[in-house]
Amino acid sequence: MARLGDFIARNPRVTIAVAIAIWALALIPASQIELRINLESLLPDDSPAALGYREFITRFGGMKRVFVILESAEQEPDLDSFQLAEATTRLAQILGESDEVVDARAGLTDEDISGYLAEIVRRAPLLLPEEDWLNQVESRLELTAIRRRVRELRRSLLSPLPTAEGLFATHDPLGFAPDLLDLAKPGLGQLVDPLTLAFLSQDGRAGLILVEPSGSELDAPSGRRLADAISSSVQLLENEFGHDFRVRSVGGPLYAAHDEEIIRPDLVRTLAVTSIGCGLLIAAVFSGVAIPLAALAALAVGLTWTAAFFTITSGGVSAAAIGFSAVLVGLGIDSAIHGGAAFRHHLLAGDHRTSAISKAFRDTGRPVIAAAATTAAAFSVLLVSGLPLLRELGSMVAVGIGLTVVSTATLGASLVVVMSGSSNRGSWLWRLLGQLVHSIVRFSGRHSRFILIGATLLTAATIPAALNTDVQASLNGLRPLDHPVLEAEMALTELFGIYEETTTIIIRSESLDESLNTVRAIQRGLNNLSPGIGFISPADRLTGPTMAAKRLEKLTTLNFSEAIDTLRVELRAAGLNEVAFASGIEALESFASGIDPGTEDPTDDQQLRFDSDGTVWAALTVLPPDEGWSIKTMKNLRDVVTELDQDALVASMPLVGSDLQRIASRDLRRLSLLSLVLVFGVVLLSFRGRIGLTMVALLPVTLGTIWTLGFWNVLGHHLDLVGLAVLPVMLGLGIDDGLHAVHGAAGSTSQGLRSSLERSGRAMALTTLTTCIGFGSLVFSHLPSLRAIAVLVPIGVGACLLSTLMVLPAFASSKWGLK
Repeated sequence: MARLGDFIARNPRVTIAVAIAIWALALIPASQIELRINLESLLPDDSPAALGYREFITRFGGMKRVFVILESAEQEPDLDSFQLAEATTRLAQILGESDEVVDARAGLTDEDISGYLAEIVRRAPLLLPEEDWLNQVESRLELTAIRRRVRELRRSLLSPLPTAEGLFATHDPLGFAPDLLDLAKPGLGQLVDPLTLAFLSQDGRAGLILVEPSGSELDAPSGRRLADAISSSVQLLENEFGHDFRVRSVGGPLYAAHDEEIIRPDLVRTLAVTSIGCGLLIAAVFSGVAIPLAALAALAVGLTWTAAFFTITSGGVSAAAIGFSAVLVGLGIDSAIHGGAAFRHHLLAGDHRTSAISKAFRDTGRPVIAAAATTAAAFSVLLVSGLPLLRELGSMVAVGIGLTVVSTATLGASLVVVMSGSSNRGSWLWRLLGQLVHSIVRFSGRHSRFILIGATLLTAATIPAALNTDVQASLNGLRPLDHPVLEAEMALTELFGIYEETTTIIIRSESLDESLNTVRAIQRGLNNLSPGIGFISPADRLTGPTMAAKRLEKLTTLNFSEAIDTLRVELRAAGLNEVAFASGIEALESFASGIDPGTEDPTDDQQLRFDSDGTVWAALTVLPPDEGWSIKTMKNLRDVVTELDQDALVASMPLVGSDLQRIASRDLRRLSLLSLVLVFGVVLLSFRGRIGLTMVALLPVTLGTIWTLGFWNVLGHHLDLVGLAVLPVMLGLGIDDGLHAVHGAAGSTSQGLRSSLERSGRAMALTTLTTCIGFGSLVFSHLPSLRAIAVLVPIGVGACLLSTLMVLPAFASSKWGLK
């Protein structure tokens, strides 16, 4: 570092030119960094439930479908259900013309109905539940059953209002398909209004449009364009109908668009608060603009290099990880503060600025590098986490710290040499910090026994709570509490009974028959798992070739011919036109001959996927029971599924949460131990293997971390996914003060540990303040996890500073300490 300092002192302008040239080149990839808002990237590695979710997203597109809820804007709407259905259908037509929409439907279409008639209604006996299905068919062929059915048909068909049931009944005159609409589209039957065939709520006050967007669910720009398309379409609808409507939309790329809409301003706000706060603080302390401007310029260049690095290596970073960029401002400026303080010290002592910068490198070079290395090492520990988010956080901060130290040591130092003039005195804040540090250090040295006993008692009192720190891992902390789609999600459930917390079972099979048989077996196994549990299943709409053949063979044993004759007689007696039932009677005649009267196209089913090698993937959706999903119920479900098909995957957010809890608890212990080992190794290396100095340097951060976690637990708080990074953060940041103090005491110009603390204590206090500003700025984030560490980390680094300024001088005054 001394050689670098001498080079910069002699060639500051050359160094500035090279640094700016590299920065200009880095601007190109840095400007293209992608903000990833991706659920899949947040899922843990060692999690069966996460594996199921990834497969669900990969094979079936996850939650790509968009739901648009249309209501009258008036509290007492004057639209009846027919008018609302007309408006909903018209809005779907307008949306369907947008480039952002592949398909938009507001109810059952003619294609749905014709397909339903051919694939389900006419084939209803083949689709009846397996239990006692043949007896069910046979009972419908009896005289009394036929007469009862004809009376029902007469009431339905002669009603003044046409109904969907009447339309379908002519194709199923004996009523083999009682739940007519539930199978028309998977999971949509309960939404269909029987009079209008539109998707309406039960009270007829809200309509629903199902939109298939053209963009991926992770495509935020597509989500923004889709939101604009929905808004403009509603305006056209209002102009046509002369009525104001209220629209709520959720799903697909709208999630990514809403997240980006919230998180990007968060990033700008936190970066602005951190940069302005740190800049003003440094300017006030150093009574000039040279050091603050040089520090902030070097920091901006370092952050640009970091953004370019991640654009080139991975294309971008996640929304939660990029929130830590504000933290890099607080951390990255630490080296500038220590170097600037040393530079100012020598400048005030009468040295020329070139000589002052060289001496500053000699005084602070080793501790700055050691501090940056320990911080980077502590964050690098996160790379072994089972959580992708923590690995990304670790790599981003570790790389960012390294690059900001490089930019500070080159561009920052060179700018200071070029811009600095002579100065005879420090600022009032600099002198105040010096007086405060001097008083604390002297007090601690004079009352060493009192300080050491107090620190020991405090540590003993907080150790049990620190060791029992609670970890509550959940993805909810990474989602804004005031997310605009939350209201739409609640309305979707309340108005239409569409559950966001469904569970999907992914089944891989070698053939369609095997796939459907496995689906049926799992449904039977789960039927008695919990009251109210339901299914949306491809096996409810498809038979498969083997099952269809077996049933058709058994149907030939029943007396269909006599039943058909009886039906014709009863229809004529009831005054109903036999010709209207020709399609249904033809289907019955086909069954009598053992022929399938309809068709089924499994390749068009939304819950099936077919690979080129013949592999069949099925998605069985399980609706939550009456009491909702509990961890116990979910684990029982997984056990039942695994017993029936050990290769089946369960995609369930409650199970992902359970796996997250397990992995997070494991990571807390593993990462803490590994962080301690790595930090110890780096510190030991910086002291060239001297154990005594290493232990003294580690003392403040050890005490500060124990106190912080202990009090955090006592106050009833816990650590979440992002909070798991706190221990590495605490070790990496908290060690800096101890390193500078002990390196100063061990140097050839040192007069002891207390003297070193008095000399470098102001810089320690200042770096602690900038770190607090950096992390504290996250309090403006909309993500609960980031707001939590905005409080926790400043408390922790403050505790480490307090421990450094009080415990180390007391320790130095004891018979064991460095004098």
